[in-house]
Amino acid sequence: MNTHIQDLARQALDAEILHDRPGFEQAMMNIYAVDGPAGIMQAMFAWADILWDHVSDDRPVMNLEPMSFYGTSSRTVRQGDDPEIPPHIRWAGQWLHAYFQHDKAVLDHLMLELPEDFERLGACIWAVCHLVEQSLMHLPRGCAHRS
Repeated sequence: MNTHIQDLARQALDAEILHDRPGFEQAMMNIYAVDGPAGIMQAMFAWADILWDHVSDDRPVMNLEPMSFYGTSSRTVRQGDDPEIPPHIRWAGQWLHAYFQHDKAVLDHLMLELPEDFERLGACIWAVCHLVEQSLMHLPRGCAHRS
């Protein structure tokens, strides 16, 4: 993976952590300028790897739980198929889960499901970063090893 893209992906994630939407968008434009759509995919992989490192604490994870979403404002847990979850958030959660499972068939299918509309496509990409940011903020390190 391109280390320059990794650095820019980290900048985008840091901007998301700080709720700096213009900073996030600038980092994403810089990533696109370096390597186009392939750079955006590398950024998504980098964000997922950062989250995986956090939840796994660099140890093997035997059983990965199905994706669920915790509403930080509503304080409710929703399963991944809940219709209340916005489509771009659901897509991002499914993408992260497939990435963590190394499920290439599902990843390929999800990539084909991406909307062609630039705004909706951007929302899906942002949602991956947002879910990583929220998980880093709310999940304890190594939580994949707790029951």
